Amino acid sequence: TMTSSGTGSELTFDYANNKLIVDGDIIPSSHGSGRLGTNGGGSPKKWSQAFFTNGVLVDDSTTGLSLGSGFDTKFYHNGSNTNLDHSGTGGFLFRSNNGIMLTGSTSGGKVMANFTPDGSVDLYHANSKKFETTAYGTNTTGTAVNDGMVVAGVSTFTGTLNSTGGIILTGNMSVASDTAKLFFGVSNDLSIYHDGNNSFINDTGT
Repeated sequence: TMTSSGTGSELTFDYANNKLIVDGDIIPSSHGSGRLGTNGGGSPKKWSQAFFTNGVLVDDSTTGLSLGSGFDTKFYHNGSNTNLDHSGTGGFLFRSNNGIMLTGSTSGGKVMANFTPDGSVDLYHANSKKFETTAYGTNTTGTAVNDGMVVAGVSTFTGTLNSTGGIILTGNMSVASDTAKLFFGVSNDLSIYHDGNNSFINDTGT
């Protein structure tokens, strides 16, 4: 064992089990690619495991915490922003057994997105859920503004459908209710409907 200078931390080199155990605070300075400890002299020792009982503090740099044999993944703070870079082969995977939540606050508030295993993906605006995936598709809360929309399946509208530019149908439109009506005109002067027994076309305009 040895005590690091100036920090009061204890480093234990367990050569038999290839472990580096750090008890206390370690504040590394910029030493390039140097590694702690040598196994009886010679080149720096590469440790398969390291245990930190009281956290790790890394100075601002573009190196930070590097992972992988080729240092493909880096986690660092450059003085302005916190960065997580992946430049190696393969994809970047986030894995969790209990879901993933992205928030805009370290206190956990201001939810931006929530990912539930075997469940929904939820997107938020100003901490209010606006979009979610469901077992049958998606659900949008509020107004959806689209530059264009192609509907390949069946769409069900339970409220009012308003169009200021027109609706073009290449297939059929079904109004599956005996109390529902199709209205035309600014004041709904023309209506088409079926009351369960008869069909009507009413014109109440001038």
